Amino acid sequence: PTWLHKVAQHPVFLHLLKLLRTETDLSVVVPGLLVLLSLLPAVSAKLGHHLAELFEVFGRLAVFSWREGAALPLLSGQHLRVALYAFFHRLYGMFPCNFLSWLRTQYPESNQAAGTVFTEVISPILASVKLHPLLVTQSRDQERTPARWRGLAEVHEVVAECSRYCLDTGQ
Repeated sequence: PTWLHKVAQHPVFLHLLKLLRTETDLSVVVPGLLVLLSLLPAVSAKLGHHLAELFEVFGRLAVFSWREGAALPLLSGQHLRVALYAFFHRLYGMFPCNFLSWLRTQYPESNQAAGTVFTEVISPILASVKLHPLLVTQSRDQERTPARWRGLAEVHEVVAECSRYCLDTGQ
């Protein structure tokens, strides 16, 4: 739809982020995360102001999947892990400098609990990506500007760009 690019400025987007930061029911969290994953490529140029909230959602769900992993029903836990994996790849593909900077600040080696979440949840996902060229050629500030998205006008182009850095072959 022609109005889709305006979703990032609409209160419903903020409500979705708030829901993902606070909800504990996986039957709400996983579909909400999948909706967010679908929206991110469509509103990529307008996400600069929401990066902290997006990263907070990722961090919360990583902790939730680690802490509640054994207590979750098998199917729900798998759905959460798959959605978290896809969310990681979308964030890394779209905002690698900002996302890795956030990961460094959130999961320092000195914090034992955070280190466990990083080792058990995030590190295996991080091992499934290759070096993003923007980590060398751009800065965190340049990554937030709408100019970064000029060559990627269509949603499918953003999705394809994100998938270029995934080493997972689907096996």
